[in-house]
Amino acid sequence: MSYFPKFSPAEKELFKNEHQKGLIKNSVEWFSHLMTDVLMKHLTKPGWKHEAIEYLEDRLGEEVEELYSAIESNQPKEAVEKEAADIANFAMMIADVYRQVKTASK
Repeated sequence: MSYFPKFSPAEKELFKNEHQKGLIKNSVEWFSHLMTDVLMKHLTKPGWKHEAIEYLEDRLGEEVEELYSAIESNQPKEAVEKEAADIANFAMMIADVYRQVKTASK
């Protein structure tokens, strides 16, 4: 007799999906904390709320180049993580400004 229950294919798929959800949630939570930490280091700056989307797009492109450079030059993982967070933060800023513009135009 086996101590392990027999699972149907549907039950196995459910367990796999639940495991994936946990992995996703953990990764997103870790990364959102990293994004917040990076942003908090710039509290003295005026923020992005009144920036042009085109400016933020340009900065996003610069941050992508910085990430590529960090990876190609084999910088420590913390440097690569920071550059990835910079990219995510500029993407968030673009979405936030775009949301404000579209909300105001309704």
